Amino acid sequence: MTTQSPQSNNSTRAIPVLNPTVPMPEFSFFQIVKVRTTKEVGTIVGMWCVQTEEQSYQWLYRLEGLIERNTTWWQELQLRSLDRRQNR
Repeated sequence: MTTQSPQSNNSTRAIPVLNPTVPMPEFSFFQIVKVRTTKEVGTIVGMWCVQTEEQSYQWLYRLEGLIERNTTWWQELQLRSLDRRQNR
């Protein structure tokens, strides 16, 4: 089941969490994470799910509190949880 924006019939505006084919995100809103490449710590303030060329889904995360802003959206593999129970 998907919910569409009232302004548009565009399926890209569907809420992905209600789509059973989309995996749940690894991280959550307001979770503190570390960027692997820059070693900076930021807070997740936005999440966006996109469909890849391989027809799978990927979550992207927007972080607040970073000094080096070389990217706006970060991939899951670029981040590491600072919650020791969730470290991989």
